[in-house]
Amino acid sequence: MSDVPHSDWLLLVGIILILAIVVFGFRALRRSSRAKMRRLKKRVQGHRREYERAVAACRSAQARLEKLHARADRVKPRKLAEAENELGDRKREARNISENLRMAELELRQFIEAEYPRHKSARLLDRNFPGD
Repeated sequence: MSDVPHSDWLLLVGIILILAIVVFGFRALRRSSRAKMRRLKKRVQGHRREYERAVAACRSAQARLEKLHARADRVKPRKLAEAENELGDRKREARNISENLRMAELELRQFIEAEYPRHKSARLLDRNFPGD
């Protein structure tokens, strides 16, 4: 300690204090209600995109099955069965994703109603769920 000037120690302590304030500030921001709502909204948006993709896959499987049914006299029964199984799989997948989307929307709705006052929660609900 004798070869390090006193002002250097104060600078080091100041830097450590600033780093601690920054770290704890970021933690507090991540735990805030706005941050949680942003995470929930991103989750809902991700589920919506996934659901749209699943519905599109279901439509294409349905179209493929209809084409095969139109040419049923020239198509092997195994191909028809595979197409029917694929359509069933796509419908089940869409149903599961729909359930996940519904649960994410419910969680977001409950969070908004619990966290914000009634006049603000009504606006947020209208913005996030325009069809309701």
